This record gives sequence, structure tokens and C-alpha cells, in this order.
Amino acid sequence: MLERIADEAQLEQPAIMFLGPQHFEAAVEKAGQKINYDKRQKTLIGMLRRTLFHQQPLSIS
Repeated sequence: MLERIADEAQLEQPAIMFLGPQHFEAAVEKAGQKINYDKRQKTLIGMLRRTLFHQQPLSIS
């Protein structure tokens, strides 16, 4: 799915979408003009977004 997003977003280098949340969102949005994301794909995109870009507060034990 990530390869298809990169292809449909016409990214020269697919890794660009992982440089930051703004790059990821732009690629997903641009690809979404050609891809009709189903519920499962939307869920996976959300999981990736949280995993890659939402930092958890550090806790010291």
C-alpha cells in the first residue's frame, strides 16, 4: 500500500513521505485523489501516522 501511495503521489523518492508528518499527509492526500481508500486502508494509514509521528512522553523509571 505504501508503494502505491508513493506512486500515485508521484514521489521521486518514496522515502520522502517519511521525513515528517507534513510529507506523509501530503502524499496520502495526493494519492487519495486517485485511490479510493477503503476502511481497512484508512485504519492502516492512521496506525502508521500514530506510530511514525506521534511521540510518546518519556518516562523515567
